[in-house]
Amino acid sequence: MKRAVAEILVYTFVLLHICHVITTLSEHCIQVSSADTRRHLRSANRHLLAVPRFPLNTYGRRAFSVAGPMTWNSLPDFILDPTSSTDCFRRLLKTYLFARY
Repeated sequence: MKRAVAEILVYTFVLLHICHVITTLSEHCIQVSSADTRRHLRSANRHLLAVPRFPLNTYGRRAFSVAGPMTWNSLPDFILDPTSSTDCFRRLLKTYLFARY
């Protein structure tokens, strides 16, 4: 469980900060602040992702387009720092996940 969550979060971080050229996957990670109707919310400054609605509870929750933003939004703010490097993000994530589980 921890490993799957960590892999989803690292993959989401890489999609958001490094791989902007993969349009098919990066379109699943839409930041809340980029939505026109949500630009003035307090959550727009927290670097959260918009979680799409999913039609079925059986497999819709496990799709990357839903699981990525849901797990990303569950992280505390100090891990979601947009200026951190991949190594720093992995170190903070590992420390957070070991303390949580």
